[in-house]
Amino acid sequence: MENNDDKYLPELQAEKDSLDSSFTHAMKLLNAENKVVDEDADRALELHEHFSSRRRRCMSRLASLSQVFVGGVLIWALSFLQAPR
Repeated sequence: MENNDDKYLPELQAEKDSLDSSFTHAMKLLNAENKVVDEDADRALELHEHFSSRRRRCMSRLASLSQVFVGGVLIWALSFLQAPR
């Protein structure tokens, strides 16, 4: 990756220098990218490293259900509980 950074960083610097100063948002983005490349930050994060694989599977299954389905099940359950016996 060092070879790519050797080419990438000078290109970013040249692009930043060639920009008009009125493009402030583009300047901020280029500065942020330069900072990331300079620091050689790791861009991949493990967000769920503290969860077990079984729990992760469970959470992803629940997250994939639509709100309409869950709402329908809740309405059915409440009507079943309130029905006269």
